[in-house]
Amino acid sequence: MNEQVVIVEKKNGVGIIILNRPEKANALNAQLKKAIVKELGELGEDTEIGSILIKGAGKHFCSGQDFNDVLLGTDQKDLKVCRETFGRMVTAIFEQIINIGIPVIAAVRGMVTGEGLPLAVTCDLVVASENTVFQFPGTNLAGCSIGPGVVAARYMGIKKTLEYLFTGEPLLATEAERFGMINRVVPDDKLEEEAFALAEKIASKVLRNPFSVKDLGKDVFYRALDMDRKMAFQYAHLELAQCFITPPAIDGAKLFLEGKLTKEDLQLEGLLDD
Repeated sequence: MNEQVVIVEKKNGVGIIILNRPEKANALNAQLKKAIVKELGELGEDTEIGSILIKGAGKHFCSGQDFNDVLLGTDQKDLKVCRETFGRMVTAIFEQIINIGIPVIAAVRGMVTGEGLPLAVTCDLVVASENTVFQFPGTNLAGCSIGPGVVAARYMGIKKTLEYLFTGEPLLATEAERFGMINRVVPDDKLEEEAFALAEKIASKVLRNPFSVKDLGKDVFYRALDMDRKMAFQYAHLELAQCFITPPAIDGAKLFLEGKLTKEDLQLEGLLDD
């Protein structure tokens, strides 16, 4: 009987993907990788979903590759299979997270190691339990976690990535937050609550005008990051115009100009004098 490697739930505009191999610390086998890509795609097309929350069942988010899938021989045929399983199947997840129109939030705890680390940090936002441990374990296993390292360097910087990549030392959640690799650290018993609250808040805003984020905002943001400065600034502002000619955005601008938006509406309550 096939195991249910992913559980999908929908609540208040949030699509929830639960990695469901707790007995393996949610290690990524071929079945789980394919399931994540499939469910991300389906939730991304769901018009009632405004954000996606990814989390792991049990005590750990994801311990990386399932070595049962990749402990192959050394002949050329096995190398090709290993590259497909070890490389293309896992990078397809990262590309799906970036390319999907809606924001993706990771709620992580326990082990976030090997390919589990880029699975977390390629999500648009990351909320981590205070007991979370990030790690590139490759050099501890007579290898090198170069794949996860290259992905992580985009989020935590080259020098720090190389330090942890070469030493294999664990990176604590508080340090990861300081390096800008994750958004916030919360008590373990508050992780589910706070991560969902963030995802729910984002979903409510996305669903007010899906075009502004799902069809435009996130894609423009990541495309601009790969451009030179002048082109990025111009491109992002030209695309911004498309957002503000949509009916929901026009209505919002009118309410603002007419003084009908409260400080609470603008999330400025208690911050500015009248």
